[in-house]
Amino acid sequence: MWFTKNEKRVLSFLLDNAKTSDTIIASKLNISSQAVGKIRKHLEEDLIKKYSIQISPLNLDLKITTFFTANLIDSHKRKEAEKLILNTPNITNAYKFIGGKTNYHILSYFKTLEEASIFFESEENKINDLLEITSVKSTPSSNMIKNDETKLFQNIMC
Repeated sequence: MWFTKNEKRVLSFLLDNAKTSDTIIASKLNISSQAVGKIRKHLEEDLIKKYSIQISPLNLDLKITTFFTANLIDSHKRKEAEKLILNTPNITNAYKFIGGKTNYHILSYFKTLEEASIFFESEENKINDLLEITSVKSTPSSNMIKNDETKLFQNIMC
């Protein structure tokens, strides 16, 4: 996807702070706020999926981060498994890798290690009906070093 110099510059401001007003961006770029508005609208149609906030898991008392891998038990239930992954609140990121079996790498958060253990060991957990969990790694959420794509996107786009 190709973008103009001004589109890249507006995007850079939005990556730093999506709440930055068109007027402020316009004054910094020395263009009209109407031009910034048009650029923002174009970016929202073609590139920006949504505006959101970033919250620290620790500030929500989510003290345990887990990374786990899992394989589909029945390849005919892939859509059902992925729908379950999407609708499980503790799971925040999930990636599908193809090769042999369908292999998932999943990131999730829990308040305590006990809560995480219950999630993985409970017979009532429907994830265990659809996925064979092959490994689980847990770490305190305070060990997170970086969770931000902003610089990567700015480097690519701007």
